[in-house]
Amino acid sequence: MLSRRLQDQQKKESDDKSAQSSAFANFEDDEELDSLLNAPAAPSKPAAPVAAPKPAGPIGRVVVEPTGVFDKGMTLDTGYEVPPKRRTTPQVKKLRKQLRPKLLAFPDEADQWKRGDAEKERLILDRLKTVLEKMQVKLSNAELHELQECMLNDLLGFGAIEPLIQDRTCSEIMVNGGEIIFAEQKGKLHETEIAFDDEEAVIWTAQRIVRPLQRELSRKYPMVDARLPDGSRVHIVSQPSALLGTTITIRKFPEKRLTVADLVKFGSFPNDVAQFLEACVVSRLNIVVSGGTGSGKTTLLNVLISYIHEDERIITVEDSEDLQLAQRHVVRLETAPPITGTSTEGLLSIRDLVKGT
Repeated sequence: MLSRRLQDQQKKESDDKSAQSSAFANFEDDEELDSLLNAPAAPSKPAAPVAAPKPAGPIGRVVVEPTGVFDKGMTLDTGYEVPPKRRTTPQVKKLRKQLRPKLLAFPDEADQWKRGDAEKERLILDRLKTVLEKMQVKLSNAELHELQECMLNDLLGFGAIEPLIQDRTCSEIMVNGGEIIFAEQKGKLHETEIAFDDEEAVIWTAQRIVRPLQRELSRKYPMVDARLPDGSRVHIVSQPSALLGTTITIRKFPEKRLTVADLVKFGSFPNDVAQFLEACVVSRLNIVVSGGTGSGKTTLLNVLISYIHEDERIITVEDSEDLQLAQRHVVRLETAPPITGTSTEGLLSIRDLVKGT
């Protein structure tokens, strides 16, 4: 099964190379490209304008339109149906890889930028337009739109998985290397049509995730477990430990905290069980909540904590912030990794935090 997938990938890469435009023939050397980018722009026909991103609800959210072309799906020997993958066209793939780092004034310039920031998006698109004019690259309107979306996602978002980040129905994203990306949407897990261009693109996205968090992903530190600014949890493992390519797992922080009424309505448990759990919390009984990944442990804990009276002091100790508390008298503690370059300095474990309380 694996050899068949590798053969298909090698054939695709070969087809991509043969389809490259001759416009790239003179821009293989980075120094030559750098000198070109810094040269005055020659008069040329301006690139086609791009429509502003469409808002989708609260400020900061955008509709990321799907772009690219589909390849053929396949059926594995096990009978599993691999969905067709949406890929960037060969010319756009080449430009995307070549220009991605060139549109930033310095490597971490866009670390705090996000999709939905109209000013920053316009800045990136203006830079892209200038570069394309200097390179005198001819693109169709569809290719230009595709390239614009790709560059915005790579520089201001999370690359190929940005559509899943913006999808409110998606609760978890699992990147098992660049080719295999699963998502949980409305409680159902499925393999998506999304694929990264290559391993370099996955690493680019992984680095964009960890840099703003002041974390390091490298050969020395090949694994990162952290929390995104919106509360979502991210876990990244890079090669050589990740045998099929860099893995990225993101568990998105729910926008709305479920209540006990919601769980009763969904059939998680009947109302009399809810009343029993409330009595256990109010009576200060010790309660253990256990279960597999995605089984609803945090959701149940949030419900149990909601039964705690406002005049009680609550202290939470977590590896990564997950709980959503409505009470005011709360102390929130979270473990801390060691300072980069040291083995133990700055390290705070669950044990340390519990002892301190």
